[in-house]
Formats: sequence, structure tokens, C-alpha cells
Amino acid sequence: MQLNLILLFMLFAFTSRCTEVEEREITFVVTVPDSLVTNDTLYISGSVTKLGNWQPNVVPLIQVDKNIYQLKVNLPLNANIEYKFTRGSWNKKEVLADGTIPGNKYLTVTRDQTVTHQIENWCDRFYKPIGGITGNLKYHHNFYANRLKNERTIVVWLPENYERDLQKHYRVLYMHDGQNLFDPNTSYIGVDWQMDETVDSLIKQGEIEEIIIVGIYNTTDRVEEYSDTEKGRAYMDFIISDLKPFIDSNYRTIPDRDHTAVMGSSMGGLISFYLIWRYPEVFSKAGCLSTSLLWNNGALLKEIENFTGQKPEIKIYLDSSGKGSEGRMKPHYEKLKKLLISKGFEEGVDLEYYFDKGGDHSERAWSKRAWRPLKFLFGIQEVK
Repeated sequence: MQLNLILLFMLFAFTSRCTEVEEREITFVVTVPDSLVTNDTLYISGSVTKLGNWQPNVVPLIQVDKNIYQLKVNLPLNANIEYKFTRGSWNKKEVLADGTIPGNKYLTVTRDQTVTHQIENWCDRFYKPIGGITGNLKYHHNFYANRLKNERTIVVWLPENYERDLQKHYRVLYMHDGQNLFDPNTSYIGVDWQMDETVDSLIKQGEIEEIIIVGIYNTTDRVEEYSDTEKGRAYMDFIISDLKPFIDSNYRTIPDRDHTAVMGSSMGGLISFYLIWRYPEVFSKAGCLSTSLLWNNGALLKEIENFTGQKPEIKIYLDSSGKGSEGRMKPHYEKLKKLLISKGFEEGVDLEYYFDKGGDHSERAWSKRAWRPLKFLFGIQEVK
């Protein structure tokens, strides 16, 4: 009996060691020229939780000298990490000496090592917030997500006519990364999607029906919430079970699936696709811009490829751009389009794919082509 207990304990200890994630210590050392030193805290923002999940003001570096900053952090062995440096907001991110916005920095964790960087310039020396706010914004701060057990801000954009015609009800577009949609002061590098200006203009030109936009602020768990993980599934449930009932109860919406859409970019495009694909009884339309198709080794592509059910009655807008790493992903976007066509979708009817050859992976690029999904999903000729 005692021998069996000893063997069981040894097996448990061995199993525990096997399931531990092996890590390596990475030391980031950042040098800031004297002319660029400010009183702001320096932060690292990256693609994993220990680097803030792309939040610009979560993981600070320690100032070890007048112009030298440092962070030591343990990261998973063999992980591929992307990251940037900021002074607490995307309006104050690092840029190249001439103001050019660089791509992400990359690191594959193979050993304990020191990684050094020198800041060449700061974004706010070149870019100022552009655009203002058109229309009426309503904020719901500290909105609680039951399954996620966290809070976030919800911002609701109302069309100009909302307060005039009190009998009218409206279609609703749910969008992710809410802080990037309307206000340049909260958006990435001071450039928002300008959804307020774009939608207002399209409405006045008679191109689309009046809609309500619900912007959902992201959190430090953005990557997990915007993908097919436990938190991602909880995030989808939050939208359907917590947020949508609240919006339908407090605003004059048309709540059925035919008048409910979802849209986002990058990881927001990925979760938008999952939402419409798995919940067609809730959403009938989706705009998926620059979707992160390679997340989890292309799991979404595999899911569509293996789909054998009846084609859902939904409309999907897809796009991608030609510059940077996204440009090299064009074959993957074209594969998704072909897979959807093989499942019964018809391009120009319930599927649209646009390739923005000169665009890149940024709010600036998405703001320039946001009218395309809006017209495809809410065009006057499309309204039933």
C-alpha cells in the first residue's frame, strides 16, 4: 500500500513537471536619445499576456538611467513574439526618425537573452489627432460581462435622425475595438476609423439605411477574446447574452437577425467571422477586414474546409491589403473566398472580397475603405 502511494506521488510529480511551460528570461533594454526623453513612463506592448496583449499602457519598463529603460520577463520557449514601445498610448508610440510608422518588432524565444533597441522618434512629434466626432455618442462605462467577469466601455453611435423621429427603429452594427471607431483621441496613433463621418455621409447620400453602431472597447485580454479560445467563446456569449439584450432594451432597435450585423478588423475580423458563422440565428451580416486568418495555424480555414452542413443564410464581406506582412497573406484570403464559394456562397450576392493593393494593416487604411462593407451590408438596395 505504501509503495503504491509512493509510486502515485512520483507519477504526479513527473506529470506536473511535464505540463509546466518552459520559459526563458528575456531582458529588453531600450535607449532613448536625450532629445526624446520625457517625463512619461515607457511601456512595451506585445502579442502575449505578459506584454500586455497589445494594450499600450499595461507593462512598464524601469528607468535605470537618464535615457535607459529595462524590463526582465520570462516568456515561453519557442514562442514567436511581436511587440512595440509606447509612452502610454498609441498616440505616443515609437516611429522611425522620419516619422514613418514601423512594423512590429519580432522575437523568437530560444534562450535567455538581452534584446536592445533604440528609439528613433515618437509618433506625437509627427501626427496629431485628425477628425472630430459627428453625431451623438452615448457611453456606457464599466459594462460588466458575466462569463468573462470583467468590465469595459460600450460606446453607442446614434444617427442624426434618432432624436427627431421617436417612432423609428434601427438596424444595429456591433463593432470590436470600440476605442478606435469614432474618437481620434482614444484611437491608435490618433487616427480613428471615422465611422461616424462615413456612416453619416452615406446616410445623407441615400447610399445606406440609418443604423446604430455599438462599439465594444477591447481589454488587455483582446487576443484571447477575439479568437476561438475559452475567453473568445465567453466574449461571443457576452455580446449575445449580455450586450445585445441591453442595447435592444435601451435603444430603438430592430432586434431580429436580418437587421443585426457585426464588423471588425484584424483579430476583430476573426471574431466577427466566428460570430456570424456560429450564430447565424443572431447575426445575418458580417464585415471582416484584414482578418487574422493565420491565428492558431489557420484554424478558421480548416473549420470552413471541413464544414458539411447546410449553407447559412448570411452575408460576408472580406478584404485585405497589399503592403507589409498582410500582403504576403493574400493567398490565404483568396483560399477563404474559394472555400466559401465551394460551400454555396456567391460573390456579389452574399459574399464580397476586396483587395486594397496600396493599403496596409492600420486604422488609417480601414477608415478609407469602411464604406465598402457598409454599402455591401446595409446598402439601400439590400434592405428588405
